Amino acid sequence: HSFSFTSELVQKKGRYVDISMHRGWVHHIRRAQHTLYIESQYFLGSSQLWPVMNDTKCSNLIPGEVTFKICEKIKEGGRFSAYILLPLWPEGIPESPACQAILYWQRLTIEAMYRHISDCLAKLGREESPRDYLNI
Repeated sequence: HSFSFTSELVQKKGRYVDISMHRGWVHHIRRAQHTLYIESQYFLGSSQLWPVMNDTKCSNLIPGEVTFKICEKIKEGGRFSAYILLPLWPEGIPESPACQAILYWQRLTIEAMYRHISDCLAKLGREESPRDYLNI
């Protein structure tokens, strides 16, 4: 393979953005067999799964990928655990509109993840808690 820097760049709002890390995370989440451990300053995304504002353009696939991996393992009858470590407050002044918006979107993301895992368990008649699979 030859190194191609431009293959990892996409254009957003007229600027080039490197997506190699995002692709790497998605790749490794999909390959995970039993456990995921993620530390992140901000954990929001997969807005298409949110119960409200799901037309928001938040293209980070990581929360959705983690959710789908857990549901896949549940359907297969296997064990899987995801641990996501987040700071209590995002960087900045907690009362600022920017921090409050991040916390709101993060809450929507986490609620959507737990809701989808709960729905998956219920469809299979399983009585476990989503927290048996996802710990934040």
